[in-house]
Amino acid sequence: MTDVPKLLKKETINWSDIESVIEICSLTLDDCLKDKNSKNAQSYKFKEKFELICFLIQAIYPEHVDRIELIQSFKKQKLTAPQLQVILRQSIKSIEYSFESYLIHKQLKPEGCPDESHLKVVKEKLFNNPENTVVLDFNYTKIDRKLDTDRSLKTIHPHGSLKKHNLIFGINSTIEDKLINENSGSFQLTKTFRGLLNQTLSTEEPQPMLPTEVNELTFFGHSLNTSDYDYFYSLFDY
Repeated sequence: MTDVPKLLKKETINWSDIESVIEICSLTLDDCLKDKNSKNAQSYKFKEKFELICFLIQAIYPEHVDRIELIQSFKKQKLTAPQLQVILRQSIKSIEYSFESYLIHKQLKPEGCPDESHLKVVKEKLFNNPENTVVLDFNYTKIDRKLDTDRSLKTIHPHGSLKKHNLIFGINSTIEDKLINENSGSFQLTKTFRGLLNQTLSTEEPQPMLPTEVNELTFFGHSLNTSDYDYFYSLFDY
C-alpha cells in the first residue's frame, strides 16, 4: 500500500505503474473483506482512505448536484469494499478512454519511426513463413502499419486494439504463483477475464488462437514486465 504514492509521484509514469497501482488497490480491497472484523487491519485503513478519495473526487467534480448537499450526504454514506471495487473499475475505464484519445493523437503525429535495418530484420522473420506465423502484438496499433506492407498476418492483441476501441489496463490472474479467486472483485480486473470479455462482446471476427504447437518464439522489443507474466507463462507451457 505504501508503494502507491511512490508510483504516482514519479516524474514519468508509464502504463506498468498504473497497472501496479490497480493491482495494489484491488487486492487490498479484497483483503478488506477477509479482515472485516478487524478495524485496525491495514486493509481496513486503506479502504477508509480510498473511500475518502472517492468522496473528494465527487465533491470536486459534482454531476448536476449541489456541492454542499452532496458533501452533507457523505456523512450518511458508507461504501462497502465491493462498491469501491465497482468505482475502481469505472475509474479504469475512464483511464482507458483517455489513453485511447492520446494514442489517436499520437498516430496523427508519429515520432521515432523504427530504424530501417530493424524493420528489415522484423520483416524477414515475420514473412519467412507467414501461413504458420501468429503475431502476439502487445501494442494497441496494427503492426502492418509500422511495417509499411500490404501483406497481413494473423495477429492477436492481448491488451486490446485501438481499431476496435477495447484497450485493456489490467492485472495478472496469478499473484505470487497463486490464482486470484474467480469470485473476488480483483478477478474482474485481470487481463485474462477482460480479454475474454472483449472477445465475447465483439461483433467482429474472433481473434486467431495461439497454435497448439510452437516451434519457435521470437521477441521484438518487449519490456518483459511482470504484468504480462500470464501471457508468457501460457506460451512456455506448450
